[in-house]
Formats: sequence, structure tokens, C-alpha cells
Amino acid sequence: MLVCTPPSSHFALAAAVRAAGKALLLEKPMTGTLDEARRLVEIDDLGAGPRLIVAQTLRWNPVIRLARELWSQLGEVRHVRIAQRLEPSGLDWQRDRSVTVGGSVLLTGVHLFDTVRFVTGREFTEIDARQESFRNPAVEDFFLARARLDDGAYVSLEVSKFGRSRACLLEAVGTEGQLLADYQYGGIRLIRGREVQVFEADASAPTLPAVLAQLRDTARGDAVPPVTAREGLRTMELVEASYRSAQQRGPVAIADL
Repeated sequence: MLVCTPPSSHFALAAAVRAAGKALLLEKPMTGTLDEARRLVEIDDLGAGPRLIVAQTLRWNPVIRLARELWSQLGEVRHVRIAQRLEPSGLDWQRDRSVTVGGSVLLTGVHLFDTVRFVTGREFTEIDARQESFRNPAVEDFFLARARLDDGAYVSLEVSKFGRSRACLLEAVGTEGQLLADYQYGGIRLIRGREVQVFEADASAPTLPAVLAQLRDTARGDAVPPVTAREGLRTMELVEASYRSAQQRGPVAIADL
């Protein structure tokens, strides 16, 4: 089954599906709140049948997947920068806090958090975030954060949803090279010394067919969930830490949640 509804309804629907022992593809964010995410992990652990899959579709973006393959050529990565700059949403429910629960952090920041975890293989340890509401009076439409990973690397994250243009960028600086990836319009540049390699990757390739194929294979028992409920929980911890940090105007350790 698929649940592709606003975040406020995710927990109740997903809990019912997993209690029935059905395979489930759950749209991100996994839930509206961290508490709901923790409860859903418990339900998923106890439920019969295949575990749920969180639809973190960027994991199937060809540019992101190629970036992950090239990552080892960067040496020790000291800084990662990732940004999604999008147009304001035209969906009415994204202007109703009771339905959407959160804004750019919850709805789009989850993509950034998961993508960094996916390409680096590391976990976040701390986040220092700020947010603003420029055009959406209900929830934040701008999110900016500095974070640390468990290997000491810095991460810069940005979500903008107030302009009339779109860009999605991933960059990394390592001891042996740099990577610049455009996962909206395609292509990667790998810089080592003064040598620049350009890799073609089609960012427009649809990710949903691959995600649905994973759901099919998981339901049949031929594959394990590629993005589990526990990984969804990790992302929701980062969402909660970001909101707390923005409110406190200071860094929040993930271990303190």
C-alpha cells in the first residue's frame, strides 16, 4: 500500500497498514513529529509482513547515486554543502499548519538530511539552524543550518521556497578533491588537483518507478526495505533538532533529544 497524504495523517494511516501486516511505501516525512516517528518504529518492529519503506526518492536520483559512487575519490571529506531552492508550493494544505505540521524543514529538509546520510555513510551529531517565513505565513519557507557529522565533517544545508526559480545542488570538499553535483538539471564535476572530470547524469530520470519496484520486491520478500522506519526516525530526529535549534538560536546535539 501507498500513503501519500499530508504529514499530519501519516502516523494513523501507516500504523493501520502495518498493524494489518501489509507492505507500505510511506511518503516522506515519515510522520509529522518525532514522537509519532518513535511510536511508528515500534509498531513496524512488531508488525507482521514486510517492513515499511520511507519514500526518500532522492536516493534513486541518478546524480545522487553517481555522487555516492565517486565519493571515495575525494579523500577525507571535510565539508558538504547541499541546497534545494524551490518555488513556493501552490498546495493549500501547505499553508495550514494543522495539516502540514511544518514547512521547509519538515517537508524538504528531510531530503537533505537523508541524502547527506546516504552519500557519506555518516550520522549527524549536532545541528545549528535558523528559519524564516518570507511568503508563507503559516510555516517556515527558508531554512539554513550548519551541522557536524560523526567523523567531524561540517555540513551546510539550505532550503528556500520563496523565489521564482529552482536549483538543487550538492557539493563536497575533501583532502583529495572536490565534487559539484547538480541534481536538478544534471551533471557532476569532479576536481582533483587541476584536473576537472565531467560526468553526465540525467537528473530528470523519474525515480518513482524504481521506488515502486522496491516496494514490489519487498512485498514479495525478495528484498529488504532500502529506507527503513529506523532511518526515517533518524531523519525526524534531525527535523526536531533543527526546530529546537531555531527556537533556542543555538546548536542542539542529536544525542540530547
